[in-house]
Amino acid sequence: MSFAKLKAEILAARDNREAMLNAVLGTTPASLVFVSTALPGPRKDLTGSDDLFRWALTELERRLGSLQALAQGRDVLGPYAIVAVGLSAAITKQACVALEDSQPPARLLDLDIYGADGTRLGRLDIGQPARRCLLCNQPAADCIRLKRHATEELIHHAKNLLAIVSGAAAG
Repeated sequence: MSFAKLKAEILAARDNREAMLNAVLGTTPASLVFVSTALPGPRKDLTGSDDLFRWALTELERRLGSLQALAQGRDVLGPYAIVAVGLSAAITKQACVALEDSQPPARLLDLDIYGADGTRLGRLDIGQPARRCLLCNQPAADCIRLKRHATEELIHHAKNLLAIVSGAAAG
């Protein structure tokens, strides 16, 4: 697949996800969690990514209680789900940050939280530091923006993290 075609598909998938999210924001008095994987590089279907996604949904339900699935699917960016949670956005965000920080493979998850009013809650909103880079201790956004690490190095690290999840799922 050409780079231009892949880029167009990625942008279309992002637009579609945003449209789905906008369609459900404000339709429920619950907080929403947009669950997805955050894998570096062009391929988002790395071995173990589905195992990680399923683990995340199971772990979210264990930590947050019953989840109401509002949307779920797969696109060029990988698997995703939008779930409603019966807790405040701040408590939900705290639980999701704890989940993302609970073990190294969970760093490959992206758990975005929205309050019942549609406001997105970030780590800084609950007094947590910005997400750290996969490879160093700098803020991830800075490393991405400055292209501090080679894509292949990031992909290799992500594959190693996913191998942990795949091994656990097989065992």
